[in-house]
Order: sequence, then C-alpha cells, then structure tokens
Amino acid sequence: DRLDTLVGCFAVGLSPTGTADPFALRRACIAILRTLTERADANGAYAQLSLRELFGWAYDGFEGKKLDLSRDDTIAKVSAFTVERLRGVVGSATSSHVADAVTTAGDVDHPSWVLSRARGVHHVVTHPDAQAWLGKAKTVAKRLSGISKESAPVLHAKDAFEKEDDAAIVALVGKVAVFTKTLTTEAEVVKALEQVANLAARLDDIFTRTLVNDPADARTPKRLELLSYGARSMLRI
Repeated sequence: DRLDTLVGCFAVGLSPTGTADPFALRRACIAILRTLTERADANGAYAQLSLRELFGWAYDGFEGKKLDLSRDDTIAKVSAFTVERLRGVVGSATSSHVADAVTTAGDVDHPSWVLSRARGVHHVVTHPDAQAWLGKAKTVAKRLSGISKESAPVLHAKDAFEKEDDAAIVALVGKVAVFTKTLTTEAEVVKALEQVANLAARLDDIFTRTLVNDPADARTPKRLELLSYGARSMLRI
C-alpha cells in the first residue's frame, strides 16, 4: 500500500515540494525503509529486496492508467527521494557523518545492506584505533589509484609476471579484492577496515623496493592494470 501510494503520487506529479507533503509521502517512504531494515535481521529475504525493483513493480500496477512520468523517470525520482530518507534512517541508528559516507558511495538499493555498512563504519570510527585504520585505508587507496589512474583494472595472475615483488603485488591485490568483495554486514566492514593497516605496511615495503612504473620493463602495463584493480577494490571501502 505504501509503495503504491509513493510511486503512484510521483508518477502523476504529486511529489512533495518544500515543506508541503499532503499525502504523507515522506512518512510512507520512511515506513518502507524501516520495514526492509528491521525485518532483515529475522528474515534475510528482506535484505535481498531491491528498492528500484520494488518501485518498478509498483509502477507496473498502474498499467492502463494515465501517468505523467515514464517508468524510468518515476523510478529515478522516487529513488533519489528515498536516498534522502534513508540517510535519516541510517543517521538515527549511527551518526549523520556515517550516514553521509555510506549513502554517497556504494550500493544504496538495498537498505539493510546500507545500514549494516553504516554500523560497521560506526564501530570503526568510534574505536580507539579509528584514525590509524582510516588513515591507512586512505593511504592505500591513494597510492594504488595515483600510480595506476591511466590503466584499466585487470586482476592478472601471478604467472603473468616474473619478479618476486610482482608476485607479492598479485597476492596483496588479491587479498584486497577478497575482503572488499562483499560489504553487506557489519562484521565484513569492520574486518575489511581492520586489515588495511597491515596492507599499508606491505604496500609501502613493496613500493620502497620496486620501481612499479619501470618504463624499461615490458610487464609494467600489466602491473599497473593490477594496481588499478586494487584501487577499484579499495573504492568499495
């Protein structure tokens, strides 16, 4: 019922303007988000529900009716409206800074995953070692992206290289790819951020010993593609 109301009103041009919200669409949207987040702990199926798919499903229910907006335009507008409400729901469970961080990057189409990421980030930033972890995460991401920003991200295998240090880079990037692959639970986010400190030290050691952007090395393009893949993985954090 709330999805029908929310999507239907947007589709016929009755979205809230300023403080005016005669159809209580903000309240309906927040109720939808709370249903999806609060019930996900007990039933994982709620965590799998996509907001965009739900909005599309609701729009399809108005087939044959005269609507002002297309399906795609309606979904886009309702999604943007929902992210603002999601920021508030997440902020009330963690903090406004954490809510801003998790709703401006990564998947916002699955509210329970967003909330889990937020709780993980909140756990980390309130930890005594927070500044060290986050500082090192930023360092790793910056170094990987800075040297490989012109290269396409490709996860090359160890046998594509000959040098021992290249094997170490393959192992490091592979580890980054693994622990950032799924960040849908609080535990996964915390574990990923905690591991960054060790990765920063290993990366520094490799960069000290190795000229990774060696113009005389025929394997340099592949090495830079590998580092670019690591940089893209770090963006998930």
